[in-house]
Parts: sequence; structure tokens; C-alpha cells
Amino acid sequence: MWTRSGGTFDIARREEIVDELNAQRLDPAFWNDSEKAREVEKKLAAEQDWVDAWRAVKRRVDDLETLMLLAQEEGEDLSGEIEAE
Repeated sequence: MWTRSGGTFDIARREEIVDELNAQRLDPAFWNDSEKAREVEKKLAAEQDWVDAWRAVKRRVDDLETLMLLAQEEGEDLSGEIEAE
């Protein structure tokens, strides 16, 4: 369903970046260069925020798809619930 765009919306790559940055933080010498450590922390926070936001949006989309499927199966009008989401 989701494909890699190779850019801004490449969630798999962003998750890899988060993992790589977290791995850097495990290095005992990480804080020896405080400026570089701050840059890594800043980038990590930005990437993690993006990934978290994407996951939240994806959950909402999944919920809406489920509501639409239920409405089709039951032949019910769930437009109110769908619009509320």
C-alpha cells in the first residue's frame, strides 16, 4: 500500500535515521563533542516528531477506512461518524 518516495514522505528512511541517531547516542564518546551532540539531539527530535506525526495520521486514515468498510458492509449511513473523524 505505502511505497517509498525516496524523499520527504519516505517513512522507512526516516525511521532508519531515528535508529542511526539513537545508535550514535549510545557511543560513550558521544558527549565529548558537545556541539555535535546538540546537533544530533536536535535532528533526532525533529525526525522523531515527524515519524510520530506520520504514525498519528496513518492511524486516523486506518480508522476512517475501517469506518467506511463497516458502513459499506452494513449498508448504513455512517457519514456523521466519518466526518467527525
